[in-house]
Amino acid sequence: MPISSTHLLFIISIIPVAVFAQSCLLLSGSFACPAFQQYYIDVEGLRAKNAWLSNATDVPSFDQALTQYIDSTDYYRIFWYDKLSCNAPSASQVVPYARYAITKLCTELVQDSQFSLPCSFQHNMNPPPLCRETCDAYVDSLNLTSSMGEPCVANMATIQRNQTLSDQRSDCGSWPGLNGTTDQGCIRGSLNEPSNCHGSFICGEIGNIFMDGFRMKK
Repeated sequence: MPISSTHLLFIISIIPVAVFAQSCLLLSGSFACPAFQQYYIDVEGLRAKNAWLSNATDVPSFDQALTQYIDSTDYYRIFWYDKLSCNAPSASQVVPYARYAITKLCTELVQDSQFSLPCSFQHNMNPPPLCRETCDAYVDSLNLTSSMGEPCVANMATIQRNQTLSDQRSDCGSWPGLNGTTDQGCIRGSLNEPSNCHGSFICGEIGNIFMDGFRMKK
């Protein structure tokens, strides 16, 4: 029996929803983003902006991709070297870790308005923003870590570094996903990374309790 125009329009209208739903990944059981377990990300959509997600297909592979990326030479070159004027990357590069960097990255993925937020909305979930104080603590840690010792030596006066810190601080106040309050039920960095950095702004390299725990879980 021929398909009527009404039926054809209905079929066409539901195709994007079906395809869209297939790319929504619930972060239940995530070790990297435990404070975001009830929310979704659109892995396929986010790959266009985050090449490191290319092999992420489920929560374990997402956790592995995220933690490997933030401890990678590529991340060091893109962020610490290009934006914070730290030393040129080497083959055996030790990647510094700013307090709550993983939590901030989790937030940026979950709060992505183009891809991930529609996934959560589709499942009647509205992810709260990151607490503003957590975002500020991250920038404070960036400031201290990029101005003390290896691999960021004597770079405090660089224009690029100062601009990056200014931009990061501005994001904490202006981007809705990063400037949450307790009244909004905002997500605290200490909830997502309870053991990371032991409450210190100077975290050193990422090979700490958080990463040791991740390796044990794999």
